[in-house]
Amino acid sequence: MELFAPLYPLKTYRPFYYNSYGDSLLKLGKAKESREVFYQEALRFKNTGNIPSAEMLDGTFQNLLYLDVQLINGKYPEDVSLYYKFLEQVEMTESMQKCLGADLAYWSTLMHNRWYRPLFLELITYVKERGYLKTEESQEVLKSAFASWESYSYHDDPNINGLLERYLSASYERNYLESADQEEAARAEAIALTYEWYMCQYQKSHPEALSYIKEAYPYTYADNREFLEKLECDPKKAEAEIRGSLSGYVKESDKEVLAQSLERAYRREKDEGKKQLDLSDGVNPYRKIQPKIGRNDPCPCGSGKKYKKCCGR
Repeated sequence: MELFAPLYPLKTYRPFYYNSYGDSLLKLGKAKESREVFYQEALRFKNTGNIPSAEMLDGTFQNLLYLDVQLINGKYPEDVSLYYKFLEQVEMTESMQKCLGADLAYWSTLMHNRWYRPLFLELITYVKERGYLKTEESQEVLKSAFASWESYSYHDDPNINGLLERYLSASYERNYLESADQEEAARAEAIALTYEWYMCQYQKSHPEALSYIKEAYPYTYADNREFLEKLECDPKKAEAEIRGSLSGYVKESDKEVLAQSLERAYRREKDEGKKQLDLSDGVNPYRKIQPKIGRNDPCPCGSGKKYKKCCGR
């Protein structure tokens, strides 16, 4: 940092010097100072309209908006408006779509801030409506951003009771789990299948639940469309298939009592209320699909370095 400090502020503009300095400050935990430095780069664009590198300036905004939310400094509305102007001016190449996808993935981790959730929804809706993301990979990132937003929303939804909430959470975890650990992935699959079996029982007396999920949480419904449509059209078949899948997780001697065990567990689950999420530690409890970044791509942190020489080390 000592190498940068004597030069700040610059007398002669040097493209993306501020990104490198801001990144250094951020790594030292100086979030407030880092935000001010990134803003100098964004201000240059605001005053001149000049974009030396779309990918690098996108890295500027990625950090600037993240820090606005983290610091709760009241600057987010002004800065996101400037970011929208930037997006309107750049060509959405595959490289830029990858950068924008990385932005959404990064900003989605801020949704433990309840006040930020409607702003994040506004941002991803803006991106969707303007059709910026067209590649298959970036479309998946956008879909997962909406699913992530929905995953916070149904925890606060009074129309979603405890059992529905846990079913949706288990399904989200299975769909967006990122782990090389096969045991953890198998566990998430078994839990999701168990809650699908519970839904087979719940749907018998609450058929309106499926319609509500479809209307209120379309991305969550789409992620689980095959099961939910089968549950609606042929619930007996859905139940039998799930029980067959679950039998693969128990010993041969336990398969005969599996149905009884599921019945008992379901009775406990349906009587259990919703659980309050503890987000006080600022940790995002949800996993999501992250866009793939090539090792020779510009690092999405905005440092100006290649990914392999920065955050990809």
